[in-house]
Amino acid sequence: MVILATLLVLTPLFTNLPYPVLAAVVIAAVLSLIDVPAFRRLLRFQRAAQRSKGRPAGVVPRQPEFWSALAAFAGTLLFGILNGILVGVLVTLLAVLHRVSRPRVAVLGKVPGGRRHRDVGRHPDAKTRAGVLIVRFEAPIFFGNAHYAGKRGRSRAAAAVVRVSRPGARTSAPPTAVGRRRPRRAAAARAAAG
Repeated sequence: MVILATLLVLTPLFTNLPYPVLAAVVIAAVLSLIDVPAFRRLLRFQRAAQRSKGRPAGVVPRQPEFWSALAAFAGTLLFGILNGILVGVLVTLLAVLHRVSRPRVAVLGKVPGGRRHRDVGRHPDAKTRAGVLIVRFEAPIFFGNAHYAGKRGRSRAAAAVVRVSRPGARTSAPPTAVGRRRPRRAAAARAAAG
């Protein structure tokens, strides 16, 4: 309301002001719109995410919010408000597409005394079971990442086979523990039928 009243009533007073004074008024108004502490928080968050144990190697960071905000800021300065917002949206969209097309793949193991399976890369005390590989894809599987998910799943399975066949592999059960149950069930079924 105050701004509208100023524009309607006090506009004639601003006509005689020099342009540097008007520029200073605009710059003072715009500086209050820039939130530097928010940029610092985003940068700290991004650095913490990059130091995470389960972070895959790559050019695009897993948490690109800082770079998206910086791109939107630079785009607004260079191209104007609407085009700057468009630049920020495009950078964010590309980062999300990259994150979804190449999801993080985690091998899960059981933590002693726990009820749930945890990521072996983030929980070193989690143990996998011989002959069993539990893999979690940290994104929905769709046509854009199906090939990547299959390739990563096969490479994890091949690595698990090598680890189980290697003497002294760290597992919580012997390699034959998985195959023991079927012969007992089959024998029980034959005994019941005969």
